[in-house]
Parts: sequence; structure tokens; C-alpha cells
Amino acid sequence: MFHEDKVRRLLNQKGDKAKENNIYSDQIYFVSNKKKLDKKLILLTPTNIYFLEKDNFNTILILNKNEISKVAVSNQNLNILSFVKKNGENVLLLTLRRMDLLYYLRDQYRSVDKPLRFTYEDSFKVMIKNKLTLISVRDTLFTSLSNFDGAIKVGYLLKLHHYFRTFDQRLVVLTSIGLILFDDPTKAPERLYPIINSKIEKDLSRKYKRDNVFEITTIAGEVKVFAAYKEREMNAWLEEFRKVQENFKNKMKQLDTTNKIEFLDNKNALSNVVEEDFEEELIHDLK
Repeated sequence: MFHEDKVRRLLNQKGDKAKENNIYSDQIYFVSNKKKLDKKLILLTPTNIYFLEKDNFNTILILNKNEISKVAVSNQNLNILSFVKKNGENVLLLTLRRMDLLYYLRDQYRSVDKPLRFTYEDSFKVMIKNKLTLISVRDTLFTSLSNFDGAIKVGYLLKLHHYFRTFDQRLVVLTSIGLILFDDPTKAPERLYPIINSKIEKDLSRKYKRDNVFEITTIAGEVKVFAAYKEREMNAWLEEFRKVQENFKNKMKQLDTTNKIEFLDNKNALSNVVEEDFEEELIHDLK
């Protein structure tokens, strides 16, 4: 969850008392009334959905769950999600962790008498300059944010700045070969940090005076330091790293075995060709 301690203090200030496991928060891109993507914070409790300014946590919109008629998602863009109000207006957003958000909504925002509805839609009515405007999934507004549909894991980690020695939050996308880091997912990534053949160490809290820290040392000897907000988050990332490394090793073993088999097959085939050529020459000479 995004900045969990700050979020809980915020809830206390707002008087929205939520149980320990019944809140969800994350960074999202909110479609503003100027038809722009603005980076905001979404905060969900069992009764309300808050849209907040990312830096100072000022509230820009509050939705009570009783105001929502359904939740609409696009099957053409894996990031788009909309809270559809009873008047037909959509509160439209883009999130890089849509599935996590949907799971929370399914589990917390349904009741026996009136469960929350989910639908697939490809156009949304959004209030633009005080007028309901229909926006399509194919709108250029959504083309800048990558789907990351081939990603193994997407989430937020803290990266140690090599010069200032501070931990700065980054959006992290794990692929089959390494980590892609984004300061802003609507822009090009910072770079790729290899995971394959890298050494990963944890339990470094004494060294860095911070909990949930781990190091990635690449095969070239480059050391990068990351931290997670919670221990369970760190362990989840480390488990995915282990799987990526294990899968790569298995593929290399399989490829090595396949190459050996192909070499033997080619060797036998070459031997057969040589024998056939020799037989043809011998028969020709006898004639």
C-alpha cells in the first residue's frame, strides 16, 4: 500500500475509522476536467473512495460507495478503470495495478443484498469543462501509458540514490530478464537492471539503517540498493526474482541438451550423406 503510515494518519484526521486490513491506497492517473492525466492518490475504505493530491494529501473528490452504480473496465487497455455514478458520469482513472484494485473492490464493496456490478466498456462519459463528454479507449489521452501486460510483477519500491544517499520511490516493472524503473510511467524508463545471473542479498537493515532493504549485484559488479515499504512486499519481490533466475537456468539447461541432441543428429546425418556419396562413386567405378 502506498505510504501506509501517512494514509492511516490521514484517515484518523478525516474520522473515517477503518480496520487494519480494510484500506487500499495507490498512485493513479486521474482524468481531470481538462482532459489531462494528473498523478493522484486513490484511497479506499469500506465506505468511501478518496482522490487526493499526491504530495499534500488534499482531498479533490470523495465518492461514497452508495453513489456508485457499477465499476467499468476496458478489455482493450489493461490500465483503465472507471467508477460509474448513478447519473451516468464516469470517474475515470488509469492504474498500473488494476487487478489489485479490482480484487479489493470485489471483496470489500459488495453486500448480500446489493453486490457491486462490474462491466466491460470501451467508452466513458467524463465531465470535461462542466460538460459530459464521451471518451473512447482509443483516445490519444491513453496511448502514452504502457500496458505492461507482459510484466511478471508491477509495483513500487524505494531506490537508494547513489549521490544523496536517500531512498526515492520508483515504479518497478519486473520482466523475464530484469527490472525496469520509472520515475514517471508516462515517460521513458530510467534503465533496465538485470536480474539474471545477479546476486541478491537481504537482511541489510544494520548496514543501511532501514528495514526491508536488499541489494542487487549484477554480473558486471554494479550494486543497486532497493527497499520495500513492508517485509511481506520485499519477500514477494525476492520470490519473483528467484523464479525468474530459476526459469532462466532451466531454459539454459534445456537449450544445452537440445543443442547436444541436434549436434548428434547432424553428425549422424553427415555420416549417412558421406556413406551414400561413397556408394554412388563405387557403383559408378564398377560400371
